[in-house]
Amino acid sequence: MFADAAHRLDRGWRRACAITAIACAFVSISCSSRKNLDDRTATAILQEAIDKVNGGVLQVPYLPVKQLVEQPSYVDFRNGTFTDNKTAAAVHRLVVAGFVEQTAKSDRTPDLTGVYSQGGTDGWSGGPRRDGLQNVQLSMHDGSPEISGHFTFINGMMNMTWGRCEGAVHGHVTPDGGAFLQFASSTPCTVILNQQMNFYRIVRKGLLVQITGPGMIQGQVPDKSVALSLYRYRFAPKFTKLATTVNGISVIPIGRGKIDAVDHLLLAGTDTEAECHYTTHFDMTALGKALIGEETVKNEGTATFRKAPDGDWALAQN
Repeated sequence: MFADAAHRLDRGWRRACAITAIACAFVSISCSSRKNLDDRTATAILQEAIDKVNGGVLQVPYLPVKQLVEQPSYVDFRNGTFTDNKTAAAVHRLVVAGFVEQTAKSDRTPDLTGVYSQGGTDGWSGGPRRDGLQNVQLSMHDGSPEISGHFTFINGMMNMTWGRCEGAVHGHVTPDGGAFLQFASSTPCTVILNQQMNFYRIVRKGLLVQITGPGMIQGQVPDKSVALSLYRYRFAPKFTKLATTVNGISVIPIGRGKIDAVDHLLLAGTDTEAECHYTTHFDMTALGKALIGEETVKNEGTATFRKAPDGDWALAQN
């Protein structure tokens, strides 16, 4: 449900940590120089580089979180458990910490409980199709947007069957009248069956319900509904006052960086260039801890120094 957004959130703040930790290598600023380069002076040069970018404050994009916050949802981010999803877990922590506000109201959504089969007719006999998704049994319950069930998939054409497989259906309805469904086979199955989580549009015509996405299933389903809570979220003032835009990207400050140690400081082939390995950490603010879920974020990398004609060592500039 949230996998892609979670990946982008995790990738975004980790990349921000790396860029901030070696800021002088990415932006054109004047770093302090030293005549003698050793672990102590290299640490000082790196720390000054961090401090000169936003005062040493780590700023990260929060678009994946923003997308979840700004859309109505049947998901209770305050009370839910989201151990397997980083973006949903971040929204949960932001709600609990008061950075995101939650409101709820009663809602109803069509009950998809019923038996479905592949839509269309058989090209050979003109009768109902006997291949594709068949005997799809879906189930829903009051108070939950979740959909569960079982399916049979028949690989065939013109009344000829070449193979079949079975498995479970997982998914959930959405406030916009659709549903995300996944048909996951528990037995070896043909690649013709799409086993990814996909979005489906739901259309009711009397008792006939059509669920259309990658393919279509339909069935005669009683006209019933499921009671749900519809949640809306918005960023609280204590969040919005910290948010800003940098180069068209929405960012928030979440922590301050400090160089912990420099080691393996060695000349890099000439007397005027040296490299080192460094470790650093970022102490999270209350907002950073809510977003990331950690009090401290650690990072490491390499840095390059060059000696100027006047004998001063400085962090290399791109």
